[in-house]
Amino acid sequence: KAGTGKTYRIKQYVEQMEAEGKTVLVCAPTGTAAIYAGGETCHSLFGIPVPCYGVSISKTPSAKLKILATADAIVIDEVSMLRNDNFSYLIRVLRKAERLKGRRIRIILTGDFSQLPPVVPKKEEKMLKKFGYSISGYAFTTKEWESLNLKVIELTTIYRQEEKVFIENLAKIRDC
Repeated sequence: KAGTGKTYRIKQYVEQMEAEGKTVLVCAPTGTAAIYAGGETCHSLFGIPVPCYGVSISKTPSAKLKILATADAIVIDEVSMLRNDNFSYLIRVLRKAERLKGRRIRIILTGDFSQLPPVVPKKEEKMLKKFGYSISGYAFTTKEWESLNLKVIELTTIYRQEEKVFIENLAKIRDC
């Protein structure tokens, strides 16, 4: 939910991992979200072309793969805004980086699918369908999402607001 401290927790996690000598890369679908999370855009980190449906990951620059292969973990914040074709491309690039590294890289997805959805312009729906993607745009509609075997952790305590009635009304709006 909004205000539960997702971005705060990401920053705590990164600090803890770095204190242990681990490398964590952080990204988000938009520049603003990436700045708040302390990272870069998913497109920049993974070299996602626009558009990416139908594009082979063989075009991914080796420099990008080497950077990804240094990671012990990768955090993707605001995953609800990451469109399914971009998510699919990203995970396929991640798998290639893992082969280069010789082991798996932990992936942490944060976000709220009841908040901001991915943007799917009407003119791109036909191409998404053509390449086997849901026109909803949601990352969880991909086979790559299914392959992740995710463990879900829900943050429930709201820190950003304090007024109980206001929090209850926000929850009602969210669940509409």
